[in-house]
Parts: sequence; structure tokens; C-alpha cells
Amino acid sequence: MLAGLAQGVARADPGVWWLIGFSGLFAGFGFLQYMRALHRYRLIENMPRSLLRSAAQGYVELHGTARLLPGEPILAPLSGKSCVWFSYAVAERRRGSNGKTSWVTVERGTSTDHFQLHDETGDCIIDPEGAEIIAVHKDQWYGDTRLPQAGPPPGQGWFRSGRYRYTEARLQEGEEHFVLGTFRTESMRAGSDAAVSELLREWKLDQATLVHRFDADGDGNIDAAEWDAARAAAGREVGARVVSEAANPPLNTVQHPPEPDRPYIISAMTQAHLVKRYRTNLWTGMALFLVFGAAFVWMAGVRLSS
Repeated sequence: MLAGLAQGVARADPGVWWLIGFSGLFAGFGFLQYMRALHRYRLIENMPRSLLRSAAQGYVELHGTARLLPGEPILAPLSGKSCVWFSYAVAERRRGSNGKTSWVTVERGTSTDHFQLHDETGDCIIDPEGAEIIAVHKDQWYGDTRLPQAGPPPGQGWFRSGRYRYTEARLQEGEEHFVLGTFRTESMRAGSDAAVSELLREWKLDQATLVHRFDADGDGNIDAAEWDAARAAAGREVGARVVSEAANPPLNTVQHPPEPDRPYIISAMTQAHLVKRYRTNLWTGMALFLVFGAAFVWMAGVRLSS
């Protein structure tokens, strides 16, 4: 078999060029998967867990229970189930000009609503935008309308036929979640200078009101002394906000890290399961790289030596 393949490579048969190209492509894919999984595996295994009360500002690992924030509930659009995050897709079975059928995605969406993470020491707000989210609650079912009339029926298997296929993943309230992201504590007092500048920018947008309030000499312009008076007034207003909010605790948030090499992960899987998952991905990527890389090098070598 190898001898025949070697002869085909040496003759540069058209099918062999495709085989060489696919081997190189899969080898590259395996290498990228290996590097990505290795990076996440090391981060998750070596990053110490932080408690919300004592978490440092910056990139941290958190564990806690997911909770809804006050206000309107978050409902998954296909099943109607309550959750803290969802992702869904609707695919339609279509027949092509060649007579073959395939699934074409006609609608998809992902929740961007914030939710709360709670541990034994405190709470923080989770912004899911841009996160790699690993959910354990996933449903797939079929129907004959673009949007399902109800959620997945009990006992319906993966191979039930229908014109439309509905897929939905959810993070549930009350579940333990693993979070790897950038932790920030927002404080009005800490940002008072920035708040004064922002308030002055807002006032500048309404020049008529600004002149009416601070044009002491009535010439229709704000001179340096009048601008100092406006700045002092803005400082007093921001100071009043600080005093009124002093009794409220600082707002803790977790969001996407600004550093491109640091992943933002929100997972309903435990840390142990995530380590196992990325270890498996690591070895799978390495196997793909070695097998297809060896095939690519061998075929390229035979072709170049012919």
C-alpha cells in the first residue's frame, strides 16, 4: 500500500496533491489545538482559587453559585426555561440542487445579560460577553415550525426527524460555576477625578445650560475664572454622590481580560473536569499533529526526491 502511494506521490497524481494538502492542514490544526489546550490546562491547574472578599484586582480564578440579578428573569428563547445564560440555534433541513439534504442555520443567538456569582464571602457581577462558556445543560430536538411550540419533549432522541432542528445550551441558576477572568472593584471614591471630568464633558454638550449657569459677566462665553467655578460645582456634585453612595458596598465585576493571551472561561464543569477535558484535547491535538505531520513530511519528501 505504501509502495503504491509512494509511486502516486512520485508521479504527482492530482489526488495525491489533495492528500498532501489535507495532511498539512490537519497537522496544523492538531498543533493549534495542542497549544490552545496546553495553555488552558496549565492555567486552570496552576491558578490558585480566590475568594471574592479577598480577590486581587486582575486575572483570577473564582468558584461560586450562579444567581439572577434583580429584575426581569432570563428565559431561554427556545425552551422557555429560566437560566442565567443561554445560547441557541435553529437549523432548517434544505435540499440542494444535487438532491442532497443538509442543515442550514437560519437563526442563532447568545445571551449577554449579566448575572451574579456568589461564594461564602461575597458577590460579584459576571459579564458573559466574549467568554468561552462551557455549559452542561444542552438540549436538541426537532419540529416543523421555525420556532418550537414547546421545549424538548421527554424521551425525544437525537435522531427524531423534523424540518427544523433546535439546539439550546444553558447555565442554570443555583449551580456551581468556575470562572477565570479579570476581577475589578468599581468604587465612586476611587474614580472621583475621572467622574468630575466626565460630568464636565456632559455639561459641555449642553452649551446653553452651561453658559446660563456659569457666565457670571453675561458676555455669552465661559472664561477661565468661570470654568474654574464650573469645575468646582462639578466637584461638589460628584462629592455629594460619593457621600450618598458611601453606605453601599463596592461593586465587584468579572469581565473579559484585556490581555489577548488570557482566556475568559465560564464553566458549569468543575475544575477537575476542566483539567481532564483540556488534557484530553491536548493529547488529541498532539496525536493529530504527529500522525498527519509525519504523513505530510513523508509524502513531501518522496515528491521532492522524485
